This record gives sequence, structure tokens and C-alpha cells, in this order.
Amino acid sequence: MPVARGHGPRNAAATAFLVGLALAGTAPARAAAADGTVTVTVVRDVNSDGSHTPGLELGEPGILVRLTDDAGGTQDTTTDAGGVATVDPAAGPLTGGRYRVEVVIPAARSFLRPAPAGGPAPSLSPPVAFVDVRGGRNATVLAGVHDPADYCHATPLLVTPCPRQGAAGTPDSRAVVSWPYDRAGTPTVEAVTGQVGATYGLAYQRDRDRLFVGALTRRMAGYGPAGPGGVYVVDRAAHTVSTFATVPDAGTAAHAADLDRDSLAVNNAVGREGLGDLELSADGRTLYVVGLRARALYLYDAAGPTAAAPERIVPVPDPGCPTGPDDWRPYGLGYHDGAVYVGGTCTAERSQKREDLRAYVLRFDGTAFTTVVAHPLDHRRGTRPGDTYWRPWQPTYEPYNSADGTFDDPDVPGRGWFRQANRPQPILSDLVFDRDGSMVLGFRDRLGDQAGRDAPGPVGAVDQQRRSLDPAMGDVTRVCLTADGYVWDGEALTCPGHPPTGPQQPGVHEYYPDAGRASGGLAFAPRFRDTASTTTTGTRTFDNATGRANGDFAVDNGFGRANGFGDLELLCAPPPLWTGGRVWFDRDGDGSQDPSEEPLPGATVTLTDPAGARTATTDQRGEYRFPVRPDTDYQLRFDATTADTSGIPDRPDAAALVPAPAARGTERAVDSDGPVVNLTSGAPGVNDHTHGAGYQLPPPATPPPTAAPPRRPAARGDTGSPWILGGSAAGLAFLGVGATLFVTNRRRMRLG
Repeated sequence: MPVARGHGPRNAAATAFLVGLALAGTAPARAAAADGTVTVTVVRDVNSDGSHTPGLELGEPGILVRLTDDAGGTQDTTTDAGGVATVDPAAGPLTGGRYRVEVVIPAARSFLRPAPAGGPAPSLSPPVAFVDVRGGRNATVLAGVHDPADYCHATPLLVTPCPRQGAAGTPDSRAVVSWPYDRAGTPTVEAVTGQVGATYGLAYQRDRDRLFVGALTRRMAGYGPAGPGGVYVVDRAAHTVSTFATVPDAGTAAHAADLDRDSLAVNNAVGREGLGDLELSADGRTLYVVGLRARALYLYDAAGPTAAAPERIVPVPDPGCPTGPDDWRPYGLGYHDGAVYVGGTCTAERSQKREDLRAYVLRFDGTAFTTVVAHPLDHRRGTRPGDTYWRPWQPTYEPYNSADGTFDDPDVPGRGWFRQANRPQPILSDLVFDRDGSMVLGFRDRLGDQAGRDAPGPVGAVDQQRRSLDPAMGDVTRVCLTADGYVWDGEALTCPGHPPTGPQQPGVHEYYPDAGRASGGLAFAPRFRDTASTTTTGTRTFDNATGRANGDFAVDNGFGRANGFGDLELLCAPPPLWTGGRVWFDRDGDGSQDPSEEPLPGATVTLTDPAGARTATTDQRGEYRFPVRPDTDYQLRFDATTADTSGIPDRPDAAALVPAPAARGTERAVDSDGPVVNLTSGAPGVNDHTHGAGYQLPPPATPPPTAAPPRRPAARGDTGSPWILGGSAAGLAFLGVGATLFVTNRRRMRLG
């Protein structure tokens, strides 16, 4: 039982002395050797539904688990790689066999929040639970955490840019489209060419239903109104499209008036000018944009309708390209566990040696970059026509690899003026994270943005009259997170390759073997088992467990197999938000949830906001919960008169219970807040299970003071001071909560 609060220093010594006497001979026993163990499993609730889905929702490592006994003693441990922590109270300092269990998210994992609780079985417990392991009983607790940024509802939309080629890109032609994730229905136009031009990067602000879109430098598709640095915002709720920001100094190459050919300058600027990927912070308030020309990360305040200038410009450092920093090209972005990740390529443009190609992924924690993946790109790839290797970036228009021959149009033999463009140049354009922390990398073929569908070369280029066919050959690569770090697919049994459904080059082992027509855009939410990728004809989904292609969705586009699509984004709803807590019988009236104190099922809790009132009844654990709206003022009122007190010794009348002291101590998660709580809800997914209310029996009534009997002149009078200030207290008994003890020098004590 916690020490009573509120006594000043004058009485500290006397208080300690009294407590020592009162408890003499009755100290709580240490945990008995025969007592059971407590096993706590913490899972990441990717569905945010308060329930555990085995096989989908994995254990969360590194979470602190604390057991507390009635005397205030604690025993801590941390969840292992599988999210499990087992505590043997008999091996530690705990006493009594009944314990409070707290699941505490450490500061290093502050991107996590308590998950909702009380969903369908197997239901998740709130972060504070209570167990009894006396007499050899073992106890288990299943608790949940989640990252609100991971959440997606079951039926989202997918969205992607789809620029039109050449003269077909009229102001009214579609430029950004969306369709259901289940690949049903007809795509919906989100923006047209006259509003945004050619774009690649996407980021979705879910709480405001706004889509950010970034300018793309590619041949045969012009910029939007804001030029190569244009960032546009599609306000889906207001049905408007406008310029949000203009990234400074994003490019100088000008498109030709004849977009059916376009300029050699734009061809050469692909991957070097304009914008790369876009990403939003977990709270949706910071927009990250890759500026290709500056090789920098631009950070914008995303709260308003526009942003005049970036809040920060952070250069993305060369991670160690063999040919020097001039060949370092950052492009892709991803978010995971509170950090932004930048993907980029060492292009080998200076050396023109395939062995100098590299892929890098850098982690940005808001202050500095750390390299987490580095891998050469000189390996053979499978299921691709013509050239099966990545090639160094070309400084000018040269889409054909003479070493691999010339290909006639397969549909019209003998059309020698047709030549299949076949010099794939890697751009690491996107990255997502699977539930286990493994990465999925999307590679875009730069040649697809330089060439076109049945298109001649740019004005001024060598061999400009020959027309290209099917030029883009991107890829999807898995980088597995193992106990030894990240492993590139096909290079270890811990990250195996899989056989393709179609032809494969000898000796090639890829995790996703049927990704040879990828366009570099990826989308994934942890509640799904598949990663979606843009392809030359629309999208394809890949099973992350097997690597197999699960299905395609065809979307008409103007560039065909020449990178007809940009980034891919899921339009996920905001995560649900819950508030709740526990109502309990506070035996000692200290306002804190002690482990052996009983819950009060059946108590009534009323939640009120300007829209009205709702009520809930506490369950058998004394717990309640309400769904609430973000950033909204509420009031909670607790009523214990309806509670079931059958589990409390002597079964007191519920109507006789009174509120325990509120807001005692610093442990907000376990103190009493009732009987009335005014609160403001948090951001989406920031659940709060700490609004508890304790109830106790009223303290015994204090009788009025009586006159003291006459004293003999030589005797000392009553001190009249609480606790013990002098004299003897031998044989003193513990008198109960609410009693005040007075001691005289005549060994007489009275209650007042």
C-alpha cells in the first residue's frame, strides 16, 4: 500500500515510527516459490481494431513491461524479438502474488501509441492490466501498440499519375487517376493535365483528404503551371486543384513546342531535374520533397493551403559512389517507424562501367543521414526481353545497346525503321516497408522517361528518326531484414529467390520474379499481405510472403510501356481514436489503482460533447471505452451507483460509495480522475486509456470533541497532536484509514 500523502516534515519521523509499529508482524510475504509467472505479449495492431490477427500482426520488440505489487515494489523487463516478456515474481523483489502490469512505450519508440483495446477475441488489453498468480496460477496479458501512420481501412483507393504523350496531352486530358484497391470499377480522374502537367511523386494527407503531387521531368510531356519545381495539392473534399509550392531552382531544360518530339535538353535532364518522390510525416504536417537538381530534401509546412518557401533544405550526401558525388542521384522516399528514408542510385555515368552502379538507402532522423542499405546493381535480372542488366546512365539520347542487337517491330516484321529501345538505366524511385521491417524497393527505368511509345528521338539527337518500342524495364526488389541485418533478395536462404511464372534467365534468383515491367511506384499498408506496383500496363500486386504476382489491374495510359505511370499511393482513412479507462474500488482511498483493488463492473460512464451524450457500462474488468473525434473537447462523468459490488469484501452498497481523491501523484495512467473529467482528444490514432475513477467507502464520521476530565496539577496535559510525538506506544494496533491517533503521557489514546 503506498505511503499516505500530505504529512509535512514535522511529522515525518513520527509517521514512519507509527507505520512501523502498525505493520510489525504483518508485513506482506514475498512472492511464494509456488506462485505462477506472468507472460506479456505485445503485438503491433496494424488494423487498429483492438484485436490480434495471428500471422498478420507481429510481436513488437523493445517494449518495457513493469510489474508493481501492493507495496510499490517493481520488477521490469523488455519484450524480446517476438514481442514476449515473461516475469517470474518469485525471482525478484515483488510480494503478494497480485500485480499491476504496465506496458510502457520507451522514448526511443515514441512513434508508437497504445492500440485500441477490447476488440473481438483475441482481444487486446489496455496498457494497464491486473493479474493474480497466487497458488501457482500463471497469467497472460495480450496488449497492443500501433503506429497511426501504418493504418489503412479495408477498402482504400489507389492513385497514380498517368501523363499523356505528346500532343495527346491536352489541358483536359487526365493526369492523375484513382480506382478501388480491389481492382474493381473504372478509374476516377483526380486532376487533368492543364492543372498539374506531368507528375511522379505523391503524398496523401489523410486527415484533410488532400493529395500532393510533384512535377516530373520527362520527354514528350510538359510541366504544369508551376514548372519543374511545381508541387500541387488536390483537395478531394473541396474538388479543387491548385499550386501548393514551387521548389526553387528545380531545373532549366525547356520543353520543345513540338511535344511529339521534344528537346534533347529535356531528354538529358531526366532524373537530374524536376522533382523525385514526395512523403508526409506521420502527423501529416511536414511534406518531404526530393529536389533532383540540388540533390536535396526540401521540408515544407503542409498545414496550410500553400507554402511560400521550404522550412528546411537538407542536402542528401553522397554515400560513397565509386565515381564520385556527381554520379549520386537521390530520388525515392519512404517512411517507417518515425524516420524518413531516401533511396538513390550511383549512376556510373562518369565511368560507364556497370560494376560502378550502386543502390543506396539512407535513413534521415530529422538531423542526420545514416546508410542502411548499400548494394551493387551489376547483377543479371530475369524475365526481360533484350538486355537483362542495368546499364550506366547515358549523358545524351542513346536508347539502344548495340551489344544486344537490333530488334524489328515484332508485330510488323521487316519494319527496320522500328527499333526496340533497350538500355535500362536504374532510378531507385520508391521504397516501402513490410510488417517485419524488410524493404521493398521500386526501380524505374530512366529510359522510359526519355523515350516514348512508337516515338522518334528528340530534335537534334543522333538517329532521331528511328522510333522506339517498349523501352521501359523497371524492377521490384526485396531487401530482407534478418538477425544479421539487411540482405538483398536471392543472396541468402533468409531472403530467398523464387521461381518465376514465366521464362527466367539461368542463374537468376529474385524474390519477386515477375516484376520486369515495373514502373517504379509502390504502395503498401501493413493490413494487406501484398505490395502493389505500377507496371507498363497498370498495376500488379505481389504477395510479400511468397513473392508471387497475385493480380493485375489495367489502366489506359498515353505512354504504353514507356513509364506510363508515376508513383502509387493508397488513399487511407485516418485511424480510429478511442478514449477510456477503468473504474475500481479504492480500498485505501489513496486515489491510485493498487494491484489487489477490485474492479467495479456495471458502473455508468457518460461522455458528453456539443453534439450530445453517450453512455457506456464498465465490463467485468471495470473498463470502458468510447470512440471519439480528434481534437475535440469532451466531458466524462462517472456514476458508481449502478456498479456491481459482489466482488468486493462485505459487498457494500454501491450507493454508499464516494469518489476517491483525484489527481494524486505523478502516475497519470493509474490515478483517479473522477468523478468528472474534462478532456481534449488527441490526433487520430493517439488513443488514451488513462481516464480512470476510483470509489471508496466514506471515512468513519469523526465524533465531536469532548471535554477532558480535570487534571491533577502535577500532571502533563494531552498533547492534542496527531501521530506520535512522545511517550510510549507499546501494543499499538492499526486503526484503519481515516483515523487520527492522539497519545498522552498517561498511556491513554483516543480517536479524533
